[in-house]
Amino acid sequence: MADPAEVTPPIGTSPPTVKPKTEVIVYEDFWKPLPIKRLIFATTEFIVYLGADGHLGWQTMSSIDIALNALAPAEVGAVHNRSTEICAMPIEHLTDSQQENFRLMMGEGFARLFSLDPKNALQMMNAAGAYVSARNQEIARGWQLKGTAWIAAAFFILASIAWLARSALRPKLGELPFILLLGVCAGAVGALFSVLTRLGTNSLDPSAGERLHLLEGGARVVAGAIGAIFAVLAVHLSLILGMLKTFGHPALIFIALIAGASERLVPTIIKKTEDDAASPGKGNAPS
Repeated sequence: MADPAEVTPPIGTSPPTVKPKTEVIVYEDFWKPLPIKRLIFATTEFIVYLGADGHLGWQTMSSIDIALNALAPAEVGAVHNRSTEICAMPIEHLTDSQQENFRLMMGEGFARLFSLDPKNALQMMNAAGAYVSARNQEIARGWQLKGTAWIAAAFFILASIAWLARSALRPKLGELPFILLLGVCAGAVGALFSVLTRLGTNSLDPSAGERLHLLEGGARVVAGAIGAIFAVLAVHLSLILGMLKTFGHPALIFIALIAGASERLVPTIIKKTEDDAASPGKGNAPS
């Protein structure tokens, strides 16, 4: 292979002229002995970096401190307040790469601040906060969905076994208890459907921990199962939609599904029962 210095440039062109840099600063060497794993931004007056332990670090010369003191205190204070708020967010559940991305964004925010640009620094801090908040919401939703799906799957398996063994179970339990059993399982599946449809809208707090989110997800399914009992009995007693009894068991199972998925059906049944129980008393009250 020919030496690049000996290659003749094309006709009509001039050889490029490259002026070597008189001074190249290697900031990792300039800021020794800082334990720099990844450099984010550096000048001879400040440096922002990820340390050997992966955490964010920075160091400034006194000239930067003096310049920051000369800026509007409200602008600089807003950046510090926002960074403190964001750093209090839980990140221990994030993956290593997500934690690094978060710290890089925070580091860029501090680099803008040390460059005497608090407006863009605050903007970068807000972006870092939005990033970690979105990742935390994804994790918390996964926990809740896991708790919901496990319990709902158990009810679904129970319903499948009960249906396959219906010829033996129905005579032993009786017609109504057997339908209530299927209704309970249908209500649990309805609760799972409700959680799935609202998964992207509910605001969750991952700092509460995985255990609480699993319990909350399971509790939603159990609440749906209990609500299904109310609904099936209400239809059976003609408190609501009594005409559905003429359609047989499929209609009762359908009502159980609706009761599990809805948060308003069971309170409506309870309110109607209370009103019906109170109305005779009102009629007998002395004038």
